[in-house]
Formats: sequence, C-alpha cells, structure tokens
Amino acid sequence: MNHSDLFVEVNIIADLQATDKRSVLEEMIDYAIEKELIPKNKKKTVIEALLAREQLGSTGLGNGIAIPHVKIKGFHNDLALAARSIRGVDFKSVDGEAVNVFFLLVSSAEQADRHLSILQWISRIARHQDFKSFVRGAKDAKEIVGILKEIGG
Repeated sequence: MNHSDLFVEVNIIADLQATDKRSVLEEMIDYAIEKELIPKNKKKTVIEALLAREQLGSTGLGNGIAIPHVKIKGFHNDLALAARSIRGVDFKSVDGEAVNVFFLLVSSAEQADRHLSILQWISRIARHQDFKSFVRGAKDAKEIVGILKEIGG
C-alpha cells in the first residue's frame, strides 16, 4: 500500500479550530469518531496515549508541522488524519513556531514496523520545501489530498 492512500478527503480536516495542544488532539479524535474512522469507545484510550506521548517530548517538528503519533496495543486499524490550522497553534514545537499542519497517526503496537514506515513517509513530505505553503494555500480537503499524493508519490 502506498502511504498516500491513507489520506483521502474524509481523513482531512481543512479548517481545524483548536487553539492548544490538548484541544487539537481532542478535535482530531472527535472528528475521527464522527467519521467512523475509530469507535467512540476508543476515545479516552487514544487521547490519554497521545497526551502521554507528548509528555515525552513535543511531536512538533518545527517549520509549522507536527506529527502527534502513538502505538496502542490491540488497536486494529491505522488512523491517519491530516489537519490544517489557518491561524496556527502553539504545539511546543522544537523551533517555538506555531503549527499549521498536523498529521495524526494511531497504530497498533503489534505493527511497529508499519507505524515507523508511515512516520518516515510523513516526515519526508513535511521536509519538502514547499509543502507547508501549498497546504496553507489549499482551498479545501480535496486539494490537500492532491498535494499529499503529488509530494508523497
């Protein structure tokens, strides 16, 4: 599977409203539940795992990109979401800059190699010199998907 196939329109939040780290994670998980990408009974487990991961160190890479991610035992399907915050969110990134583009990845702990492979793919896209500006200028989720497919191959 090409990792860009994880990101279809339903996996994109084009206008994230959250204003802080916790609310970013909650909004993204609530969206996933609303779109039936994960069951509602997983919300608490996923949020707690993501917050615990952030305690280890921010997943804000810098340059306006963050990749909150976690592996959870018994989580059966990968959850991959991308979200754009027009105004930016203080995510305690390594460079201190606000984050405009978020990639959320939740995977099964039993699929650690796949989790790492997806993270590497996202990191490669995030390092593309024009990625952030392309996403910030996209008019909707469909256009963001096109950018991911074009840059991500």
